Amino acid sequence: MHKRIGILGGTFDPIHSAHIAAADTAITQLDLDQVFFVPAGVAYHRDSTFATAEQRLRMTELAVDGDSRLIVSPVDIERPGETYSLDTVRQLKDQFRRDFPSDSADWFFILGSDAFESFASWRDPETLLSECELVVISRPGPDSSDYPDFPVHQINIPGWEVSSTDIRQRIESGDSVQGLLPQPVIDYISDNGLYRSARS
Repeated sequence: MHKRIGILGGTFDPIHSAHIAAADTAITQLDLDQVFFVPAGVAYHRDSTFATAEQRLRMTELAVDGDSRLIVSPVDIERPGETYSLDTVRQLKDQFRRDFPSDSADWFFILGSDAFESFASWRDPETLLSECELVVISRPGPDSSDYPDFPVHQINIPGWEVSSTDIRQRIESGDSVQGLLPQPVIDYISDNGLYRSARS
């Protein structure tokens, strides 16, 4: 059997509804069979996270629960050292080959347009492109001609401007985040007192 598989990584601090919309839209527009959500361990290009790796992993599991197309992988959290996308892709591909030795797959790496702006400075970007195809998520308006340096699939999603930073600030201020996060994630954040003293 041949599959088409997406990979959507991030700190997910916290995961929000636009992340889920990105995966769902990629599945529909690119005819993907499934999307792996991969919470980062130690992201080399980011400051430290506010929630622990275990908390971010659990929130991601809660966010996708019940949708068999969405799979949470802990590979970046379990792998020691800094998180590099190339390592993530290779590890997931190796895992797929072990689990499904008779199957094949095309792989798609999904990232936001803001992250794509620094893609040229990532670790071995050309090698990453040889391992998978890029899918860039952006707000409606831009088209693929806005990304001339690398071949990409582009997907526009209304509401992609929602950010985890904004959500943490809302929680700290006591503002509502209804509609911005899946309800199980809202409940988990409340139950565990997350982001109440977050600093932007």
